[in-house]
Amino acid sequence: MSVKLKGGDSLTTAGHSSRVLAARFAPAPCGDGNLLVSGGWDNTVQFWDLRAGHAVRLIYGPHICGDALDMEPRGKLLLTGSWREDEPLELWDFGTGKRVEALPWRSEGSSPSPCCLLYAARFSRDPAASMIVAGGSFPGPGLGEAKVIERRPAEASDAGSGAGSGCRCAGTLVRFTCISADFSPRQDNPMVAFAGSDGRVRAKRLEPDSSAAAPAPLSSALGGGGPQPSPRTALAHGAGGYPAPM
Repeated sequence: MSVKLKGGDSLTTAGHSSRVLAARFAPAPCGDGNLLVSGGWDNTVQFWDLRAGHAVRLIYGPHICGDALDMEPRGKLLLTGSWREDEPLELWDFGTGKRVEALPWRSEGSSPSPCCLLYAARFSRDPAASMIVAGGSFPGPGLGEAKVIERRPAEASDAGSGAGSGCRCAGTLVRFTCISADFSPRQDNPMVAFAGSDGRVRAKRLEPDSSAAAPAPLSSALGGGGPQPSPRTALAHGAGGYPAPM
């Protein structure tokens, strides 16, 4: 069976008008395999229904230039990563299409530069999608970076009570352009993989911190410097990569 999806319903959307760089099927709770979303250069995320054969609605705003579109397992939240300087990482309500929050790329009080233009964004595989991995390139001279971001509990996230509140950085890899990233399916000691423009794949294990009171520095895991991230997780040794503060 092959279904060619093109155009829109002529009421709410006309479909894509430029290159499409990412597509994801909605989880079973959202449409039993008949619904999918896509994003690309035209600054839209299109919602497609296989039964209708065309796009049925859209979100305007995200500028998708790579593997930067995902849905959480429960089907409530949509994740987008945009190739732009302003608010590149966003969460959307799948049912209404409204933005829930923009996740901060830098921690409060840190320098906003350089901005990271995102090529990749993905939820973790656990039911609550408790973590996000995202990465990309820097504008102008420089390479890029990737981050693992730990989200606040799902109940607070659903409330959409404020942009980025409750998120924390579990680790940052720098000095490479991240093109794609993904979490392993296992939920106990999961791993995260980063694909770079330098022809390398970096695989890192996310390990729980033994002390909830004192965040584990990345330097203890990767040989870098500076205090780092979340009290719950830290990036452990893998294949390549460089640590850096959020």
